[in-house]
Amino acid sequence: LLAVGAPGATAAVTVQNSTISGNSASASAGMGGGGVAFVGAGITLVSSTLAYNTAAAGGANVHQGAVAGSVLSLRNSIVSNGTLTTAGVPAASRDLYQPGGATVTSLGYNVVQVRSAATGWSATDAPNGTDPQLAALAANGGPTPTHALPAASPGVNLVPLAACVDAAAAPLLRDQRGIARQVGGDPCDAG
Repeated sequence: LLAVGAPGATAAVTVQNSTISGNSASASAGMGGGGVAFVGAGITLVSSTLAYNTAAAGGANVHQGAVAGSVLSLRNSIVSNGTLTTAGVPAASRDLYQPGGATVTSLGYNVVQVRSAATGWSATDAPNGTDPQLAALAANGGPTPTHALPAASPGVNLVPLAACVDAAAAPLLRDQRGIARQVGGDPCDAG
């Protein structure tokens, strides 16, 4: 997913109940953001999983190209297991790259395995370095492949029922597969 705002305007993209996995950014151009790359845009990830994407530059899963006019918001999402293909790119920017001075707008309950130095994380987010233990991309029901969470994953039941909401803060009743997220008052899974 590439989002670029026009001069003087900001693009806005919301990714909800989605899996972005197995994509790559051009190694020959030294690009980042095998999953999502953006500049001059507001990107909101809600109950989504970005994993196993590949890039030559920082942010194999998410790459923010500039601070000005760019905002990254995450809610109940998983970002993990990115792959960098160029030697010398800091491992600390493997999954999520943001330029110096950038902040994340964390809306809580995220599992981002390797973060950049950006600030703005919530106390409800899993600590940096947390492995969500995603299963391989597979047919887990529904129309599209997903990464299942094994029972021991820190993403399982991470999201309290009151925080299991969509981008408009309405209850998020179903996941990407169409299966109920809110069952018997139990917490929701991240991603």
